[in-house]
Amino acid sequence: MNYYEKQITEKDKKEIREFCNIFNLRVVFESYNYADIPKNKIYINEKYPLSIAWSAIFHELQHFICYREGKFLKYHNMHKNYNKSWFKKYIRRMGLKIEIYVDIKAEELMNIYLPDIPYEQAYRTRESQLSYKEWIKESFQ
Repeated sequence: MNYYEKQITEKDKKEIREFCNIFNLRVVFESYNYADIPKNKIYINEKYPLSIAWSAIFHELQHFICYREGKFLKYHNMHKNYNKSWFKKYIRRMGLKIEIYVDIKAEELMNIYLPDIPYEQAYRTRESQLSYKEWIKESFQ
């Protein structure tokens, strides 16, 4: 099966929701990706092909795992720290490193649960790193 071309079906959405429910997480299909830690929700772009959707799920899931294990709490409490001056320095220095760590761990986890679906790496290509740095620059001036 070509997971790069297969669009998400209602059956896929149900399967994704059931998987995330194991971790007490709700999934909302939207037009963006985001881990809402205070609300135990993962937002996933419903227009993604299936391989990218699952990769995004595992990436956002890994943020929750890090938070629950006490890793990178300053980063994962972004909702509390967003406007603090020290946080702006912290995220400019650590944000990309944390995202890369999360992505590596997410790929390892997905390879355990879904070895037949290729993981789409995030934050590990030059293009995605430049995009992230631009977002940081715009968001945390």
